[in-house]
Amino acid sequence: MPDLPLLQLAERAGLAVDWVDANGRPQRVSEPVLRRVLAGLGHPAADDTAIANSLKALEKAHDARHLPPLLTVDQYQPLDLALYFAAHSRCEAQLEDGSRQTLQLDGAAALPAGLPVGYHQLHIDASAFTLAVAPARCYSLADALDTPHPRGWGVSAQVYSLRRPGDGGFGDCLALEALARSAAERGADALAISPLHAMFTRNHPSYSPYSPSSRLFFNSLYA
Repeated sequence: MPDLPLLQLAERAGLAVDWVDANGRPQRVSEPVLRRVLAGLGHPAADDTAIANSLKALEKAHDARHLPPLLTVDQYQPLDLALYFAAHSRCEAQLEDGSRQTLQLDGAAALPAGLPVGYHQLHIDASAFTLAVAPARCYSLADALDTPHPRGWGVSAQVYSLRRPGDGGFGDCLALEALARSAAERGADALAISPLHAMFTRNHPSYSPYSPSSRLFFNSLYA
């Protein structure tokens, strides 16, 4: 098991030392691997003296670091801002939905957990930055079906391949609606479809639904 100074250096360098594998078993990076990775990142860690010098160098670099334009945090977790702001600093947050909140850093200069998932604009002292709050985990089938032991099923379709009377030989949203209603009547829980985004109509080499020109607009051909 890695010793404490080595773990402190790894954490300070931004390395994830512990994790849980696919079988639910806790794992930890071994000491030799940590030393090699840290050395590869420019933080010598061959012995206690090297580790102490690397920690000092990182502290010095952190002291001179400017506030980045974007910070990230997991939902329900506090955000450590001690490198940039004093404890109990006032924070004005404009949330992604346009609403505003007035917050305050705690005694350790951390922003308390509680902001919703999304991109929010934060203003502290004379500084401003974007905070991306990420979900604690991915949205799952259990969430969609509101049951801890889901047994759902669905169908998939390329929208342009669907047919209906008067479609002109090209599937559209009316044909998709008919498929969705038919699948729902038969107990389906999901319908996966091909992309409907706007495409590069003037750039033929990029004319593909899988390379949209914008994810904000739909392809009018499907209307």
